[in-house]
Amino acid sequence: MKITKTIVKFVLIAVVSCLILGASGCSLLDSIDKDKVLGTYNDVIQSAGKATLTKGISLKGDREFGSDKYVGTYKADYKKFTGTEYLFGNTSIDRENGNSVVITCTFDIKDGTARLFWLSGAEEPVALLEGSGEYSDTVELPEGGNYFGITGDGLKGSVKLTITDAEMEAD
Repeated sequence: MKITKTIVKFVLIAVVSCLILGASGCSLLDSIDKDKVLGTYNDVIQSAGKATLTKGISLKGDREFGSDKYVGTYKADYKKFTGTEYLFGNTSIDRENGNSVVITCTFDIKDGTARLFWLSGAEEPVALLEGSGEYSDTVELPEGGNYFGITGDGLKGSVKLTITDAEMEAD
C-alpha cells in the first residue's frame, strides 16, 4: 500500500509541475513535443508500477504474463498461506491494449479465507471474490495504478485466475 501511495504522490507532483509550467507560459514548453513527453512520462510511471507486483520467486503459485503486466494466468495450490500476492497490474496513463480487461477466477477453498481484490489508485481495495466460488466480469481500468491480487489467512485450497484484454475476447 505504501508503494502505491508513493506512486500516486509522484504522479500528482509531476502533473502539478507540468500544469504550473504550462500556465506560466514558459517558452521552453513551446519547443517540446507534448506527445513524446507524455509517452516518456507514461513509460516512467509504468516502470515504477512494476515494483508493486509480487516477484515471481516469492509467489506461491505459477504466474504467466500475457501481452503486458495487466494480463495473464495464475494458478496456485495454497497450504496455510497468510499474506498478500499482487499478481497483475501496473500504473499507466495510456494502456496500449485498451482499458477493459476480462477477469475469470475460481477459488476452491478447503480451509481459511481467500479474497481476490482489485486495487485502483488511492481507493480502498475492492473484493471481487471471497471464499470458494467463481467470478467473471469485464472491468474498466481507470488511468493510474490498477492491481489485482489475492489475500489469504490460513488459506488451504486452489486458485485459478485469468485476466485477458477485452478486445481479445471480442475477436
